[in-house]
This record gives sequence, C-alpha cells and structure tokens, in this order.
Amino acid sequence: MEVAWELARASLELRVLRGERAARLLGSALPGEGRPVDPAQLIEAKRVGATVAAGASRLPWHPTCLRQALAVRRMLGRRAIPSKLHLGVTSVSEGEAHAWVTVGDEAVIGARGRQRYVPLGAFG
Repeated sequence: MEVAWELARASLELRVLRGERAARLLGSALPGEGRPVDPAQLIEAKRVGATVAAGASRLPWHPTCLRQALAVRRMLGRRAIPSKLHLGVTSVSEGEAHAWVTVGDEAVIGARGRQRYVPLGAFG
C-alpha cells in the first residue's frame, strides 16, 4: 500500500504543481558525497528501492524515474534513512534526463544505466 500511495502521490504532485512549488519536492541542493550509513539502513534502503521499482512496473500508468525517486525518498525519510535524489542528463542537445536515489554512495533506485548521465545536482 505504501508504495502505491507514494507513487500516486508523486505522480499527482508533479502533474498539478508548477514552477517553484514542484521544485520544492526535490528538497535542498546538497554538495559532495553521501553520508556513511549503517549497514542495516543500507539493506533496508535497497529493499525499499526494489519494492518501489517492482510496484511501479505493475501500475497501469508506469511511473517515471523521477516519480519513483520521489517515492523512495519519502519512504526512506519515514525510516530515518538519509538519502540523496540525483538528477542527470545525457546531454543538453538530446535532453534525455534520469533520476536516481543514493544512500551513502550506493544507488538504491535508478541505478541501471545511470553512468550515461551527467549529474546536474543532488537533493536531500
């Protein structure tokens, strides 16, 4: 239930909110590397990421990587697990973008293919 709720919430917010209000969903810009986390927190974060990815694949509207990343960030926040949401692009001319979430230095959602993207920023 939590996964479906957070994916629906993120989808609705991104559809309805505009400009600065939508940008606030990302959080504050964060510099540098991720904070070290407890191994148990990392295991839980990976479980949350896998659960959101699996849930997203079963929904009729197929939430984008940004919606999945927002859902994961909220779920990790409820579990007091520090995380970063990253945004990247392949190139300005192509305009292809991607979002992923890291805990410590490990991606917990959106890891596949993220090497193709140049990071634009990280938010927490």
